[in-house]
Amino acid sequence: MTGGTGRLGRVLVPELRRRGHDTAVLSRSPREGEPDRLVGDLFTGVGVREALEGAEVVVHAASHVGGHDDIVAADHLLSGIREVGARLVHVSIVGIDHHPYSYYRVKRAVEYRVERSDVPAAIQRATQFHDFVEEMLRKSTVGPVAVVPAETSAQPVSLDAVATRLADLVETGATGRQADLAGPVAQTAEELMRLSLAARRSHAQVLRVRIPGRVGAAFRRGDHLAGSGAVTAGETFAQFVARQRPGSQE
Repeated sequence: MTGGTGRLGRVLVPELRRRGHDTAVLSRSPREGEPDRLVGDLFTGVGVREALEGAEVVVHAASHVGGHDDIVAADHLLSGIREVGARLVHVSIVGIDHHPYSYYRVKRAVEYRVERSDVPAAIQRATQFHDFVEEMLRKSTVGPVAVVPAETSAQPVSLDAVATRLADLVETGATGRQADLAGPVAQTAEELMRLSLAARRSHAQVLRVRIPGRVGAAFRRGDHLAGSGAVTAGETFAQFVARQRPGSQE
């Protein structure tokens, strides 16, 4: 698995192992005491083919910061997977087809590489993770003010729900674009912020700011939201932040 030490990987790797799968994490460098790490550099391609030897399924959940590096990494990974004859489960983001946000455009370019390759692959798009949304909301709270984008909504999904879905795809052998995966409730950024503030017991005042340009317009239109054919799963954001509340026993 790529991205095995990241936000999603830290949930998915244990889930795969719980199901009895021999799971290893691709990393650019070895770590003492972690024999399940396979060493290969996706950005240069060095060691990737050797690291994948013997793999039946590769889950690609690694992401740099957008930019060209993610495309280069995908090309090196696809080449290695093709050589060892493995199958790919690729993790992507809901709503990236025509969204002008630069990170989404890179994610779509990576998807395009996967779609055009001869590697058997399942592509699973998901909405933003609860953990990520909460992190952004916290970063947007400065002293007595909590800033949110005006007229913008999100439908965040739990990491557990995404990990379960990806583990299912590893086991079923499915290929092709899968139904989008989202959390059970779409809420405005202001509603999400107020839930976060309540869980933190913060009395910060919410300030709505309009994001300018094409990117702002796309977010206000909801281009990043799951459509009618999406599968919804997992806990709500309200349930997630309630578990993060100081003193929570859950």
